[in-house]
Amino acid sequence: MLEIHLAEREAFVVWGYSVETDLENNDKDIGELWAGYKSELESLSCNCPGLYGAMWYTDETHKRYFYMLAVQIDNMIELPENNSIQRLEIPKGLYAVASLPGNADLIEAWTEFYFRELPARKLETNHQHGIFFEWYPAKGGVELWNSVKQLKSD
Repeated sequence: MLEIHLAEREAFVVWGYSVETDLENNDKDIGELWAGYKSELESLSCNCPGLYGAMWYTDETHKRYFYMLAVQIDNMIELPENNSIQRLEIPKGLYAVASLPGNADLIEAWTEFYFRELPARKLETNHQHGIFFEWYPAKGGVELWNSVKQLKSD
């Protein structure tokens, strides 16, 4: 069972690199993204030390999605001079947050999060928000962040 708490979070901006993938190819695609850009992103002067793994669906069936490996930076001048780094604003919202050890099985954790823990708390994903993310603090571990809304009572 995941321990989940609710947190209001203001909008913030992350900068990083992304890949479009699906569940069949995500291990390979996301692994390559981490291998290719983790060191570069960790070397940037960040507002909040650590890495983000931001995700958003690219189709209505929720089979394809973008995964962005990123850091939180507000000052564009500090960014590497290349054309492939991207900016993403993560909207303000109410989030369900689960903290996990760094060696957690993330697919299993997200599955438990969505299909057991959120419904048990009468919460559902706020699909208008559109972005959910993993936060890898510099101190270790991982947090799952998902924008939610309260289900209406019967």
